[in-house]
Parts: sequence; C-alpha cells; structure tokens
Amino acid sequence: MPAAYAGQPLVTDDAAVVAPDTCQLEVWQESSHASHQYGLTPACNPFGDLELSVSAARTRGDDGERSSQSQIQAKSTLVSHDGGAWALGAEAGLRRDTSAPRGGSAFQTAYAKGLAPLYPSDALQVDVNLGAANTYGS
Repeated sequence: MPAAYAGQPLVTDDAAVVAPDTCQLEVWQESSHASHQYGLTPACNPFGDLELSVSAARTRGDDGERSSQSQIQAKSTLVSHDGGAWALGAEAGLRRDTSAPRGGSAFQTAYAKGLAPLYPSDALQVDVNLGAANTYGS
C-alpha cells in the first residue's frame, strides 16, 4: 500500500465565533520530516460576540531542538451569516516563540485579519482572509 501524506492545516479562519457562554478546545498534532508539533487552543465566548483564545504549542525538531509557542487572540463577528451569501469578522492577536529573539516584548508578533466567508451554495464555503502582521526584528 502506498504511503499517504497530508499538507499542514491552512491558516485561514471564518467569521463565526463559538456560541455565547460556551467554550471549545482544539487539540492538534503536526508532523513533518524535520519536526513534530503538539498544541492546544481553548477558546471561550463570555460576551456574546467576542471569542477569546489562548494557544500553546510545543515543537520538537528531529535534531533535538525544542521550542514553545504561545498566542492570545480576540475574534468577533461583525456581520453574521444568517443564511446570506457572506459574513464578515475580524481577529487580532499576539504570538510568541521561545526560539525567536524576544526584543522588548514577551510577544514577537502582532497581527490582525479581516475575515470574509462567502457562501455561494449550501455545500460550499470560501474563506477569504486579509491581514497584516508585524514581527519584531524582521
């Protein structure tokens, strides 16, 4: 039987947030030929239309190098899907990687994204994201 390979998760998002007064937990494992990464992201919606999340991951390279990554993020739905052809949302956050230079902040990268999922049919959703990021020292 031939071996199967899969690509890494896409770094896109839709405009939906978890239901008010609920939380979710995402757990993942990603492997490549050079490293393995394990992570978890709890996200909660305490305010009705604002999802807050904290992410933590650990990377172990095949060369023995190890690093930790963390992220905090806020995400909001600006225009709900509600059966329409599109929705609109935004998210912003901060990232930190222990293998990168720290500079003046514990977080090296700040980012913001606009989220625009399009719904051309009931069976298809196209997520369009546009954003910017600033990484200290790059």
